Amino acid sequence: MSSRTVVLQTCLHASRRVDDRLVALSGIEYVTLNGDGLITSLDNRMVTADSRL
Repeated sequence: MSSRTVVLQTCLHASRRVDDRLVALSGIEYVTLNGDGLITSLDNRMVTADSRL
């Protein structure tokens, strides 16, 4: 059976800095599943709101 990669957005955090700027951080997971649906690889990546993917 073949494997497949699934991309999930797992969380989003937002807050204000002392200078009143908004700060946001998002977590993205890249999950590779085997033919049985079991996870064979998991990669977590945190990105800021102004990051380019």
